[in-house]
Parts: sequence; structure tokens; C-alpha cells
Amino acid sequence: MRREMPRMSDGLVTKFFEGIDELFANSALWANSPISVFAGGQFFPRLDRLAFVISDGGRGIPGSLSAAGKNFATPQDAIDWAMEMNNSARQGDIPGGLGLGILKEFIGMNGGCLLVCSHHGYWEYRNRKMKKQRIANPYPGTVVSLEINTSDANSYHMKSATNPHEIW
Repeated sequence: MRREMPRMSDGLVTKFFEGIDELFANSALWANSPISVFAGGQFFPRLDRLAFVISDGGRGIPGSLSAAGKNFATPQDAIDWAMEMNNSARQGDIPGGLGLGILKEFIGMNGGCLLVCSHHGYWEYRNRKMKKQRIANPYPGTVVSLEINTSDANSYHMKSATNPHEIW
């Protein structure tokens, strides 16, 4: 009779899964690697946690952003940029830039953890605090770990979109 996910409005559920879909799309679009994308997850009922991990063996977030003409001083700065709402290296009519930001925002409210490791960059968002650092031994590709607090009793809803006919 447990809920594995906190209560969310239908609109937020859609956006949440768009965020998960963006993780897969980014791996497929940017990894540029013959190594497959791996994903897995597990529910930990005693810890009140639902964990999901996706990993690829590609060129990493810093390498992908560099290939798109965006350069950063450190790998962790590149990851930090990629995690912000509306930031995307996609060009043309390929949508992007919302999913990771929505996941980050949700995790901040939920009390879970979002962790990204890509080449020499380490980035973590836990308890509404961001931590980033350089790691000595590079991770070959990118791994994203999403940990959801399933004991969260809050109910989450998306803000209603502004009706353009009611602005004035």
C-alpha cells in the first residue's frame, strides 16, 4: 500500500517523465560513443528511497558542450550550466533544456539527491545545496543518479500557465 513516488499533479508527472526522457535523449544525442547507454533502478523501502541511474561511455557533458561551441573553465562548471533550466546545447528545432532543470527543482523540494559525474567533473544537489568538485580519476562518460525521497508526504503541482487573455 506504499507509494513509490510522492503525489504529483498530472501536469507535473508529465514534466517529470519528460525530464527522465531528456536524460535518455541527451545520452543518445551527445554521447557519441559505441558504448551503449545503461540504466537501472531500485526501490529501497526501508530507506524510503527510489534510485534511478543512467550511464553512458561517451565524451561527457564538458566534451559535448565544447563540441557545440560552449566552453567552461572546469568540467564541473559545464555540468552546473547543463543543470539549469532553459540551458541546452541543442540547435535548431530540437527542444531541450527543461527536463534536467525540472528534475533538479523537484529534487530540491523532495529532499532527494541528483548526482552527475562526467569525466573529471562531479556535481551533486542534495538538501537544496549544490556541491561541485574536480575528481582526480575521470569517469569514462557520464552517469546521472536520481534519488527520490519516497517518505515525502507533500503533494506537488505545476504552476498554472498564464492565460494570455487574462494578462490585462
